[in-house]
Amino acid sequence: MLADSRLFREALSRILRSKTDLDVVGCEPCSAEAVARIDSSACDVVLIDSGSREPFDVALLRRVSLAARTARTILINMVEDEAIFLRAVRERVAGYLLQHASAMDVVAAVRAVHQGEAVCPP
Repeated sequence: MLADSRLFREALSRILRSKTDLDVVGCEPCSAEAVARIDSSACDVVLIDSGSREPFDVALLRRVSLAARTARTILINMVEDEAIFLRAVRERVAGYLLQHASAMDVVAAVRAVHQGEAVCPP
């Protein structure tokens, strides 16, 4: 998981670790070093929290897409923005959640994306 907010990372990591069918292999702030470690982690799903970044950092998605050659990516975005959604899809994001998603919505999205499904808000 890549998220700048420590509170968000720790809370979501704790929730994901409580699920017997999920393993959390990393939980770090968004940085070049964290992105570089994604491929070696052999993870299946990468969660990225866009935080409150303005403008949205599409370059981060591109770097994650290149680093996570076999992993699928879920973006949690703070605002409903069709342009960001379309950019995310172009960067191979398999799941897209908005800030009002519940913790269980995130867990369900991780499971769905892991099984090859796409997840996006209506």
